[in-house]
Amino acid sequence: MVQESQSLGHIRCCFVPALCVGLAGFMGCQPTIIVGLLIMMMGFSGLAHAGCGITHMDMSPEFAGTLHGITNGIANIAGFLAPIFVGIITEKGQTIENWRIVFLTTSAVMATSGFVYHFFCTAELQPWGIDRTDDKTTNVDMSEMALIAEDTS
Repeated sequence: MVQESQSLGHIRCCFVPALCVGLAGFMGCQPTIIVGLLIMMMGFSGLAHAGCGITHMDMSPEFAGTLHGITNGIANIAGFLAPIFVGIITEKGQTIENWRIVFLTTSAVMATSGFVYHFFCTAELQPWGIDRTDDKTTNVDMSEMALIAEDTS
């Protein structure tokens, strides 16, 4: 139940922004509509951050901070690749067609991340998600972890 709820929420947070930025690529020289679509994109994208933090906590309460650091580090690679990509695409001129390529590529990346999360990610408690060095969890065996996982769903 938790997994399904988070997955559906993440789909909304990936596909609505993907749709907004994709549509912006077809608006031509209509800045008011484009700005409105980009505002909607950012609003829905912001909702995804709450889901990401919860997913880390569900997967591994003991290592949620480490997981968040790893996934955030990987996600921020786009922060330095995107300007390079835009520079390459718009190098020969900032035409509507070139910006359409930028917007549609952004839309495709957002939609792809939504599909990957929906079909391949889980928020279930992971076997490695409990720190076994702590005295409280040393005696926890896999059957007890299964009971914990059932209680969270």
